[in-house]
Amino acid sequence: MLKPKRKESVKPVLEAFADGKAKTQKQIEAIVGDILRISSEDLQKLLPRKIPAVITNRVSWAMSYMHKKELIIKVGTRGLYKITDSGLKALTRNVSEDWKF
Repeated sequence: MLKPKRKESVKPVLEAFADGKAKTQKQIEAIVGDILRISSEDLQKLLPRKIPAVITNRVSWAMSYMHKKELIIKVGTRGLYKITDSGLKALTRNVSEDWKF
């Protein structure tokens, strides 16, 4: 199973927002799974101690980090997020300095 590390999950999550449409975390998880070519079976695997799936953990962490860095913003009250101009610039420039840890 491919287990992306937290840092490795930032760029695919940002890529999942690249179309500019607002998305939920669950939608982003599915897109990131496709980007990283993770099988649907592997997407369901849990972290040790039966806590949420690895992909849920990684996407949640990346989205929280990107929200703090203002690369994505929360839209409305239904758990929707979308990419900001700063996020698009970071992605198109492919500059990892925009998401230093």
